[in-house]
This record gives sequence, structure tokens and C-alpha cells, in this order.
Amino acid sequence: MPYIASSANCVIVTDGDIDLSNLEEVIWALSTRVDPIHDVVITPSIGGYPLNPAGGSRPYEFLSTGLTDITMCSKIGIDATLKMEGEGRTRSEAKVVKPKEEILNRVIAKWGRYGLP
Repeated sequence: MPYIASSANCVIVTDGDIDLSNLEEVIWALSTRVDPIHDVVITPSIGGYPLNPAGGSRPYEFLSTGLTDITMCSKIGIDATLKMEGEGRTRSEAKVVKPKEEILNRVIAKWGRYGLP
């Protein structure tokens, strides 16, 4: 774990009601629980793990030695949790909205005609 900060470029934090192995649930949490101005933190470039592919194109060269033991890469953290009362931004939980089953079945039946896989 000591290298997680230097190798993880993006960290998303969710509540326990979100199944992290279910991409739809993670996207739903990002779409309904994140206010970008308050819930997204982006760091300036910091030294990172040399094999990090995102930072690999910008190696930091130590002028005295010419070595490139670290790479420079910024990081992003996203708070996709429900906001607590003390944060001053509480609101009711977003509800999952789905179309009527009849309409959904018609769209699915025509899916291929829309050019979608």
C-alpha cells in the first residue's frame, strides 16, 4: 500500500450502498452525488511511480545526475458519497427513473437500427 498515492491517478469514494464491481452503480453515484465544484479535487503534478503510464510521457530529469527515477503526474479525487448534514449540502436521495416497460421493450427491439451494438 505505500505506493498507492503515487500509482493511483483517480480515486472515487462512494457509500456502501454502491457496488463497486457494478459500473452502472458507480456511474449512477457519479451522476447523482457529485457537484464538481465541491466534490472533485485535482492536484498539480506530483512525483509518481516511474511505471505509471499516465506520467510516463513526462519523466522528471534530475539535472545533477540526468536520472529519471520519478515521473510527474497530477491526481484526481472524486467524492461520490451522500452528503452528511454537517456539510450543508444534504438533500433527498436521487431516485432511479426508468421508462415504462412497453417503451423500453420497443427501444430494445429497434436497438440495432439505431446503429448501436
